[in-house]
Amino acid sequence: MTGTIRFEPDGAEKQGPITLGYALTRNLDANTQQRIVVIGDGDFLANTYIGNAGNLDMGLRIVNWLIHDDRFIDIPAKTAPDRSLKLTTASISVIGFGFLIVLPLCLLGTGFVVWRRRRRR
Repeated sequence: MTGTIRFEPDGAEKQGPITLGYALTRNLDANTQQRIVVIGDGDFLANTYIGNAGNLDMGLRIVNWLIHDDRFIDIPAKTAPDRSLKLTTASISVIGFGFLIVLPLCLLGTGFVVWRRRRRR
């Protein structure tokens, strides 16, 4: 697909940024603060979407903020899991030899033993 991305005001699009939620506070007296969070759609905390893009973390942070546990509102950086496999040439050779020669020979040997036993009956 080629072309440029642009906003079309005649269509059904809304020009961003779009507000998804509000966090509101007000002081009731010198020691008491009232907090409320209004989110556009609460489905991000539904079981279907709880694992998507940090929805669980956001929901927990919102609840912690609402109950005045501000010390728990930290957003840790997510680290990518290590997905690379580093093998030496010797281990690559052993794995290749095992799968290309040893495993087929074992299967052939097992097949021969089963054939031989059935033939003797």
